[in-house]
Amino acid sequence: MSAVLDAVGWTSERRAGLASDQPLTATDTRDLLLLADRLQRFAPQIRADTAAAGKQPLDPVEMQVQVISTEQLQSGDGATATPYLRVTANEGDRPLTLLANDVPDAWLAPGVLPQQAEVVGLRIRDGAVVAIAWRWLPEVARYPHVNFGESVLASLGVDVGSLDRFVDGGRLQAVESAPFYATLAAMRQIGPHQLVRFARGNLPTFAAQWTDDPAAPPRERALAREVMTIAEEGRYPIAPLFNDALNQRGELYLLEGVARRAVAIETAAGAGARSVSAEHGVDRYYEIELFTDDSRNLPVVFCALELPPGFPLGDKIEVPVRAAGFSLKRWGYHTRRQSPDGGDKPQLAPLLIGRAPIVLSAPADAGAAWGVIVGLSFAAAVAAVWVVVWRVNRSDAAFERAVRERAAVPADQLSRLGELDGLSTDAADRQNEGP
Repeated sequence: MSAVLDAVGWTSERRAGLASDQPLTATDTRDLLLLADRLQRFAPQIRADTAAAGKQPLDPVEMQVQVISTEQLQSGDGATATPYLRVTANEGDRPLTLLANDVPDAWLAPGVLPQQAEVVGLRIRDGAVVAIAWRWLPEVARYPHVNFGESVLASLGVDVGSLDRFVDGGRLQAVESAPFYATLAAMRQIGPHQLVRFARGNLPTFAAQWTDDPAAPPRERALAREVMTIAEEGRYPIAPLFNDALNQRGELYLLEGVARRAVAIETAAGAGARSVSAEHGVDRYYEIELFTDDSRNLPVVFCALELPPGFPLGDKIEVPVRAAGFSLKRWGYHTRRQSPDGGDKPQLAPLLIGRAPIVLSAPADAGAAWGVIVGLSFAAAVAAVWVVVWRVNRSDAAFERAVRERAAVPADQLSRLGELDGLSTDAADRQNEGP
């Protein structure tokens, strides 16, 4: 670490000067923040070095702290001014001041702090640290700043602050890779049925966040009324995922619809390459295009860690499913329909991550395996339990009939359904796998 610091201008003499009781100069503050920014991508390695670190200036530290407040400041004036945050915290009963380039967005909103968090940084002097990376696991929802889905992800070990890296409206970027694969990897710890139960249990609280405010703009009022109407029917509405995506980031949704495309995505980890996916142990996941009866023939992209046995892969499937997943962003892609400027028309699709879809009934074209399953299930049925089976399956059968009636895609949109290529999230190239 000393060699790295020397190379970027923090010689042993300059580091020793930080130990004095004198206030930091504007130059030192700026250079410390620049150093922290450069080291952010090496946070895991720095964390590993903290066990052997001493207590000299710029030695690495890892701390569990209670964050009390944040203050937005700047170092220097004019064109050279550097914006930063001064964070007041406690490490146990010891007060602590941290310099930070950024913090989780939610901490800047009133009523969210105090919060427990982990910080990796560099010691400046007693009671002062420059933060390199935060890890925030809020296991209690505080709407509107911490939603229920984020609290579930936190309980699974996902850094909720890292979700701030998702940029709405475009393809996945390199900076989004770590939270994308961290969320996928976390799905190993929870089953699809448990996610369904969690989502159903939170529906009343989710719906309570929406009110028909007469003072709100007409579009917001219309969205709120749609949410409340559909929630009263016991369903999650699709509209907020399209029209209020930023505020839905991290939220847990439960959707029912028809899967019309499912492909396996081989990551760089699957090819044995060093990559973000390898760090999280994800060598493959599945990308599913899901159409609900209120999505107006626009797809939701559901990324699943696994598929149920026998689930078909391909570009032309039709499988009624139930899917519980966490909203991350709207993903941008191009259709084959023409825009006014003559190019391909851009379209946005909500992107969710979950463990696996749940098949509501056997798809008609899924092959012999499904026929065997159905046949065995029929043979096992006996008169003593037929009433129970009928009651359990009645709602799924009704759903399947309704959704098949509404699932016909206009002919001018058929060409675009194969245009959702594999999500570009990893450092190395990978390919889609068909059936």
